[in-house]
Amino acid sequence: MQIQQKVDSLRKTTIIDGNDKAVYQVFDDLFEEMLQADTINQQMPSIKKVGELIRDEKSRNSHLIKLFFGYQNYISNPQARNNTKFQVDLIEALNMEVNEIYGKLPVILYIYQAEAYNADKRYKEAETLVDNAREIYPNAIPLKVYQAMAKKDESLKQEVIKAHPNHWMVQLRLKESKP
Repeated sequence: MQIQQKVDSLRKTTIIDGNDKAVYQVFDDLFEEMLQADTINQQMPSIKKVGELIRDEKSRNSHLIKLFFGYQNYISNPQARNNTKFQVDLIEALNMEVNEIYGKLPVILYIYQAEAYNADKRYKEAETLVDNAREIYPNAIPLKVYQAMAKKDESLKQEVIKAHPNHWMVQLRLKESKP
């Protein structure tokens, strides 16, 4: 099934409502718990909320959660490395759907799109996306890390390390200088 057909199929199973921010809030909560915190919150209280949204037939925009976790499942599969174009297509479809409903993207989706572009060796697009996202979300540590990595700017790298020395992503990506 083509991605857009899957989106359309899932869309039919939910009520679309741009004024209902529950799903958008879950994306923000997942970002805070998984990516922004110094250590990943193993409890992840937002996962409970995800379950509630998916189980409740009256939930609005729940197809976005399904698309998000479909993307998560795909990138967790080692076979995904063989089809990075599909990874990009998936995140772009999710982002278009979220943007159509809410008129904006949560930071976690910018980060995932940048990661997809990098996986697909579309480094310049990833860098531009991160630069633009930093203007919207200037305090997002993962965006700072990816910006420092993309620009290969030692002073920017040191600035991020100094500002966020205990953040898991800073330690993994900048302190150990892994790509």
